[in-house]
Amino acid sequence: MQEKTLNLFAAARNAREAGDDITAIKHYEEISALEPNNWEALFYLTILKTNTVKYGEISNAAISVINCLPKVFELINTTIDDEEIKKDAVKMVTNQCNKTAAWLIRASGNYYNSITKNDPSFSIMVAAMNMDSKRHARYESAQRMVQIGNILCACGNCIEKTFGLTDEFYNRLAVDCWKAMLISHFEHIKLYKVAVFNDETIQKYATKIQKYDSSYVIPNIKPTEKRDYAIKGIIIALIALGIGLLIALPMLNLYF
Repeated sequence: MQEKTLNLFAAARNAREAGDDITAIKHYEEISALEPNNWEALFYLTILKTNTVKYGEISNAAISVINCLPKVFELINTTIDDEEIKKDAVKMVTNQCNKTAAWLIRASGNYYNSITKNDPSFSIMVAAMNMDSKRHARYESAQRMVQIGNILCACGNCIEKTFGLTDEFYNRLAVDCWKAMLISHFEHIKLYKVAVFNDETIQKYATKIQKYDSSYVIPNIKPTEKRDYAIKGIIIALIALGIGLLIALPMLNLYF
């Protein structure tokens, strides 16, 4: 590797560790121009751009990470000869995928909480109108979580496909990714009462986990949001209207 490239790697890593994403991206772009098939540049050019993601970009950011993983793991496998260095690279990518998924989950949750926080108004009518929009926001949050959870799913699947799971090292990394995916699903249910993945997907990955960890048991947590909030909102609105009329009619009698 040329001295210029080595210096760029050092600068990119230093900037990344210092939290200077803009500088790190600049250096990785230079590396990528010199070495188009460098796995580290490819991976971190994708990952670093998620650090400043805005609400509307969360799903696309997650998809971009998912899409880069097959190529990243392929390049690690084909361009690194030393087995220990290869394992370090796979572990680095896996750890970063977990960190990125956790960050996107927080970003999604923060946005959901900000738009569904309790309205200080005591108006029953306002509460009725907001109820259905909150319900929709909750389901949109679950849809975003599908893509975020798929980062972990894809990471485990790519490890399995690229390296196989006969080696305990790769086995543990892949299984931990699948477990983390299911954890994100069940944590979302506990917080928002809405499922992320369907029962078939849950069973599929639980079976994959149990193949290597026979002690794994699917948590018995089910979504409990069964009520039709749209109908309930209409009912509350009608009640509010009735209360309003009861209050208004005596006042109108004063004028007649």
